[in-house]
Amino acid sequence: GKIGSEWEAEGSTVLHYIQLFSKFANLPKSAILSHIPVIILDQYKKIK
Repeated sequence: GKIGSEWEAEGSTVLHYIQLFSKFANLPKSAILSHIPVIILDQYKKIK
């Protein structure tokens, strides 16, 4: 149903970000942290 597909979409989004962060793993922590607000804002816009 609708809720199931939303959970699926959310799960794939989380997976996507985990993959992104694994790419950032060789960068300084500050470089990774600077991306977090962007990701949170992006998710917030999708929810709204």
